Amino acid sequence: MRMSREKWVVCVELRRFDRINQTRQENKLHMKTTPFRYPYRRILAVFGSLAFGVLPWQLRAQVTLIDFDSIPPYPALVDSFGQLFPGITLTSDNKWLADEVNNSVFENINNRSISTFGSDPLTIDFDAPAEDVTVDLGSGELGVTLSIGITGYRENKLIFADSFVTHMVPGGADEVRAHTVGTVDRVVIAKTSGGTVLTLDNLSFVTVTERDSDGDGVPDSRDLCPGSAEGAVVDTDGCSIDQLVPCAGPPSGGTWRNHGHYLSAVAKAAAAFVASGLITEEQASAVVSMAARSSCGKK
Repeated sequence: MRMSREKWVVCVELRRFDRINQTRQENKLHMKTTPFRYPYRRILAVFGSLAFGVLPWQLRAQVTLIDFDSIPPYPALVDSFGQLFPGITLTSDNKWLADEVNNSVFENINNRSISTFGSDPLTIDFDAPAEDVTVDLGSGELGVTLSIGITGYRENKLIFADSFVTHMVPGGADEVRAHTVGTVDRVVIAKTSGGTVLTLDNLSFVTVTERDSDGDGVPDSRDLCPGSAEGAVVDTDGCSIDQLVPCAGPPSGGTWRNHGHYLSAVAKAAAAFVASGLITEEQASAVVSMAARSSCGKK
């Protein structure tokens, strides 16, 4: 049923956001992306990332704030939003839906939002690594306090876990602003106690752009073969065929037993690139032909 009761928002603010233009265009996503403006907070974020085992290769960060005012009306399912919000995907096993709040009782939650009646989790997947994920969480009933658990992950490893409790604000609703710490690519939010609707609004996050020193499309933090030649085709580890099969000898050390040994390794690497869709069979054949004409492995 459509919520008419006042709801609250949970949020513990880690940073200030540039104020959003209050004039909203109809049926248009209200989202503001700006360069990171507080260098000292970037330094803190880097140390926070180190604490969780994430290397500080970030060059630049942008803050994105999504206020959900452009979502379809109640009772549209969150899972049906698809790519409505660039940079994230929302999933909830069809348990979270579009909603609208009583603006007069909340401090931070306004107009349209998303909510759930149960304790089913909402999963937010980020297209790129994100930091300082912040949300406003609210209770769907005046005087009813909710507890909400939030966990953050990076490549399926737990990075952040905490619990947030709503509290009464001047308007009468219970709400809280919650934030994560560390670099994550997925956040899971779920109500852990409280017998009313949980509402979520104002999702913000800092998108991290990672350094790619050799420009091969693989960030330095994951590049196993730094210094790839300009324009070289590389695998998911940032390695080209030349780097995987160097003329001087096997990457494991030593030298090639003979030219045939080298040529066999090139052919195997080229076949792997074809299987991964990185090069065509014709290109692989050209790579092998060039290797055959080389002096690599010859005594």
